[in-house]
Amino acid sequence: MRPPAASVQALDQPASPAMLVFPKFSAGAALHSQPEGPAHALLELTRHAFNASVLAGEGFDALCRFIDAVQAHRISYSSFDQVIPEIERLWPAGRA
Repeated sequence: MRPPAASVQALDQPASPAMLVFPKFSAGAALHSQPEGPAHALLELTRHAFNASVLAGEGFDALCRFIDAVQAHRISYSSFDQVIPEIERLWPAGRA
C-alpha cells in the first residue's frame, strides 16, 4: 500500500507518543476499556523489554519518560469495528 501524500510530506516532522494501548482480542466478547495506571503500565512494559539488561538504567529512564508522556488504556475487544471507535474516543484532545 502506498502511504498518503500528507504522510510522505510530513516525514521529517518529529512525532511524540500520546497513548499506549494494551489490547486483548476476545472472540465474541463485548468491548471493555479501562484506564491503566502509570505504575502498572510501566510494569507491563518492563516485562516485555527484552533488551533491559543491555540498556539498564538508561532504558528504564526512557520507559519512565514514555509512561509520563502518554495515557495508557487496557482494551478487550472482539472486532476492529468495536476497538477503532474506542481508540478514537480515548485519543488525547489536541492530538492529530
